[in-house]
Amino acid sequence: MSNTKVTTTSDAVRTRRDFLRKGVMTAIAAPVAVSALASCKDGAAQRTATASDSDHSGGSTAPHPATPAAAAVDPRARADQMDAMHEKGIKAFPAKTEGKGNQLLAPRIVNGVKVFDITCKAVQWEVEVGKKVEAWTFNGVVPGPQIRVTEGDRIRMIVKNELPESTSVHFHGIEMPNAMDGVPFITQPPIKPGETFTYEFVV
Repeated sequence: MSNTKVTTTSDAVRTRRDFLRKGVMTAIAAPVAVSALASCKDGAAQRTATASDSDHSGGSTAPHPATPAAAAVDPRARADQMDAMHEKGIKAFPAKTEGKGNQLLAPRIVNGVKVFDITCKAVQWEVEVGKKVEAWTFNGVVPGPQIRVTEGDRIRMIVKNELPESTSVHFHGIEMPNAMDGVPFITQPPIKPGETFTYEFVV
């Protein structure tokens, strides 16, 4: 014979009532619980610091060093530190770094079509004086080049991918043929590393 208990509707209602009653009692007792938890805090931190390989990763069973709680940092000191970093960045602008993005890209005109050559590639880009990061760019600059056209122009954008991953160009804010919308697996295949894709449409 099974020992499984069958819960009836009246049992469930009683259980919900008990749950709500206990919830109210817990809320009333919360101030007492907070002070009790505060007094246990140091002991819990010490136990956590000496726990060994609790994730079963095969790591050392030596005690882990205790780390100071983030809440122990003075909020004013943290704010001062963040403000100092912000002020430094503002006062350094515009910094005289290498390279300049957002420059107008002049098209080639081929049989009345404005042709723009775009190469997607990674470069070392100076974000602060003396500090460079790897940037994935259009034509080696951040932001990419500025393209200006007039409504009614026929344009051709030849995109060459020199990145280590697939890419595409998705246009915003203009009406265009669906096949030129630049959404991989929906309107076009992704542009694989080393491949080129040509977008062409009337603006």
